[in-house]
Amino acid sequence: MGIANTDAWQVLNYLCEASVFSVCLWLKSDHHHRDTENTKVAQRRNLKGDQMKSKLLSEQGGRTFAIVFAAGDEVTAGLHNFAEENRLSASHFTAIGAFERVTLGYFDWEQKDYRRIPLLEQVEVVSLTGDIALDDGRPKVHAHVVVGKSDGTAHGGHLLEAYVRPTLEVVLVESPAYLRRRPDRESGLALIDLTAGD
Repeated sequence: MGIANTDAWQVLNYLCEASVFSVCLWLKSDHHHRDTENTKVAQRRNLKGDQMKSKLLSEQGGRTFAIVFAAGDEVTAGLHNFAEENRLSASHFTAIGAFERVTLGYFDWEQKDYRRIPLLEQVEVVSLTGDIALDDGRPKVHAHVVVGKSDGTAHGGHLLEAYVRPTLEVVLVESPAYLRRRPDRESGLALIDLTAGD
């Protein structure tokens, strides 16, 4: 009787392990399927041209651009690419819109690095402001953002990464030479350099 019970438990354990293994395989397959579909959607979007667009609004006192991000666009990379393509050495910008997910940062002075704060849900962009300054001759984006969640709470910090849904509308203005910002190597932040125009 004891042997039969032992055999039964062994069979049951084997079936449970096999079931768990099958579930894991299913989850991996589903995750791969979702990633593939997301990639296909992004490719279709890019083929249709539904990606970040920009328009030069003015050239008086420095150029002013309107930049519109589409769903799925990543903001910090998009701004960086835009700055390089348009040879922006110093600019400031504001934006409104919404994100499907965003990673905020809190600057730890002791560590001289940002603590990552991921928000993996749809949020409204309550406020987004930032600047673009040169770092070793290349543009560097520095932005702060406040986002609102569905329960009305707000979360803010340094903008590390954000994916747009459905849109983000940015107004970007070139700064005059005497207000250009330069990265401060002690803090890592972009600070106004009053000698930049000298």
